Amino acid sequence: MHLKKKTSSDDTEQYVIGVDERHYNAWYGMGSIYWRQEKCELASYHFKRALDINNRSSVLYSHYGSLCLSSLSISLSLNLSLMQTKFISA
Repeated sequence: MHLKKKTSSDDTEQYVIGVDERHYNAWYGMGSIYWRQEKCELASYHFKRALDINNRSSVLYSHYGSLCLSSLSISLSLNLSLMQTKFISA
């Protein structure tokens, strides 16, 4: 599922972060929104901020780990495609 428009939860999470920067659920929520939008760098930043605040949450670690693995998988597949293109053109 891809989110094209700014959602009301996006506004809410940003508002909560503005009010209380230590609200780890808001940071996690923003990370989740960015992940669904495939904005992995922003998602990673927000998940890391949530983990800085609450480093005991297995849910946060699980989601951050999943994001890292999916980003790694995408990166590896892009590199493999690039290598195949270079091999074919050589």
